[in-house]
Amino acid sequence: MRVVLLILLSVNVLMSQEPDFQKCYDSHPATNDWMQCAYHEYDYRDKQLNAVYRHVKNHLPKEEIPNLIKAQRAWITFRDRECCFEAYEMRGGSAEKQFTIGCKIALTRERVQSLRTLLP
Repeated sequence: MRVVLLILLSVNVLMSQEPDFQKCYDSHPATNDWMQCAYHEYDYRDKQLNAVYRHVKNHLPKEEIPNLIKAQRAWITFRDRECCFEAYEMRGGSAEKQFTIGCKIALTRERVQSLRTLLP
């Protein structure tokens, strides 16, 4: 019971106190500074994803949990490969990392929304 309450609390905190990352990007236009903002946002989105994933997992019937685990692993592989592909034209340039992290942020945000639809 404590674990469920902790997960609910962490999901609520992550959902209610979303940082304004756009301010960070706007005030740090230099590539290195912008990348720090992006890494902070990606870290936030990844934690948000993990919290929502755990919450969904705890509300699924036991027989569905293996399907969720397989789906999530497949999604992570897809996200990483898709973002590598999207950054293809920038390969070797300074913008490659920007395209890759931007893609990961966008797809992770979409995955969080998708998983939230499974919550009661």
